[in-house]
Amino acid sequence: MDWHQIQSSWDKYVAAAKSQWIKLSEEQLKATKGRYDILSARVQEAYGLSSRQADFQISEWQSRQAAR
Repeated sequence: MDWHQIQSSWDKYVAAAKSQWIKLSEEQLKATKGRYDILSARVQEAYGLSSRQADFQISEWQSRQAAR
């Protein structure tokens, strides 16, 4: 599943994102509006990760969304 599909239907993915990144509030996740760069920055900040680590987590999460 490509990111554009996730971003265009972000409201459907907020709950799945919340279960992945529990340190982020639902409001924080909704506020990203599915923008990858903003989500990556929030994940980096909340978990003290590098950009590369956050991108890896997001990529792994994204690959699991195809099975939803």
